[in-house]
Amino acid sequence: KAVSAYMKAKDYDNAIRLYLDALNEPQEAVRVVQETQSVDGAKLVAKFFQSIGDFSSAIQFLVMSHCNNEAFQLAQKHEQMETYARLLGDKASSEDYRSVALYFEQSNEHFLAGKFFHKAGLYGSALKHLTAPETTMKSVNPQGIDLAIDVVGEAKDIQLTSSLIDYLMGDTDGIPKDAKYLFKLYMALRQFKEAARTAIIIAREDQNNGNYRNAHDVLFVMYRELVKNGIKIPTEMSTNLMILHSYLLVKPQIKLNDHARAARLLIRVA
Repeated sequence: KAVSAYMKAKDYDNAIRLYLDALNEPQEAVRVVQETQSVDGAKLVAKFFQSIGDFSSAIQFLVMSHCNNEAFQLAQKHEQMETYARLLGDKASSEDYRSVALYFEQSNEHFLAGKFFHKAGLYGSALKHLTAPETTMKSVNPQGIDLAIDVVGEAKDIQLTSSLIDYLMGDTDGIPKDAKYLFKLYMALRQFKEAARTAIIIAREDQNNGNYRNAHDVLFVMYRELVKNGIKIPTEMSTNLMILHSYLLVKPQIKLNDHARAARLLIRVA
C-alpha cells in the first residue's frame, strides 16, 4: 500500500527505497528507475548492487545517475573499465573519455586507448595508440587502422596525415599495409585524385589475382565518387571498369543461353 501511495504521488525515490529496503524486491526498484529515469533512485539502486557485489550493475546505475567519477573509480577498482566505457556511450565529457583512455594506456591496450583518446578529441594520442602493435596480436589490428583513418580524417592535420601515410606504407614498422587502407585514407581526406590512382593500383592487383568482382567494386565505388564531386574520370579507370563489367556479364549471358551476346562481351574484354 505504501509503495502504491508513493507511486501515485510520484514520489518515486521513496518507492524505490521501499522496494530495496523493506520489500526486498530489487527488480521492482530497477523497473521504476528505468521507467522514471530518477537520478536519486538510480543512486539508491547503484548502492544496493554495490552492497551485493554486482559491480557491473552498480556502474550502470551510477552512470545513469550522472555519478561518472564514482562509476569510474568502481570500474577501476574491480576491473570493469570496458563495462564503464561502453555505458558512457557518445554523450560523456571529453574528460570522462580521457580518463578511460589513460586507464587503457596504462594497461597497454592500445586499440581501446586510441578509441577513447579519439572520443576525447586528442587526435595525436589516438593515432599513436591506434598504430601501435597490440601485445596480444601478431598482426596489425584492422579495426585500429580503420579508426586511425577516421581520426586523421577528422583532425585534418598535415603532420598526423603524414604519420599515418608513413605507417600504411610500412616506413614506420617495416610492414606495408594493404593498399585498401591508403585508398580509404584518401577518401576520408577527400583527396579524390590520389584515391583514384590508388584504386587503379588495387584493381590491377585484384585482376592479376583473379579477383575480378573485387577489382570491379573498387573501381565502381571510386567512379561514383569522382562523378559526384565533378572530377574527370581517368581514362585508365573508365577503360578497366568497362572491361571488368563486360567480363562479369559473360557468365550470366551464358546461363541465359545468349551465347552471341557472351561472345561480343568477350571480344570487348580481349
